[in-house]
Amino acid sequence: MRLGSLAGIAVYVHATFLILLLWIALSYWRSEQNLQAVVQGVVFILALFGCVVLHELGHALTARRFGIQTRDIILLSSPDRS
Repeated sequence: MRLGSLAGIAVYVHATFLILLLWIALSYWRSEQNLQAVVQGVVFILALFGCVVLHELGHALTARRFGIQTRDIILLSSPDRS
């Protein structure tokens, strides 16, 4: 799924990311039985992935400075088995 574009570089997230969010939400619900804990767990994962996007964008922009084009950034929550 395409999230958008940053500095002309398309950012995608794999469908497994939604499964990860669901798993985190269910795990927090089972252990805490509290909606606030579920929201905090999911927000933490979203913040973590936000940091990963910024990190990868830094790589892409540095590569651009040296003449290497980056088409897209694809975030996976599990190893790609293809």
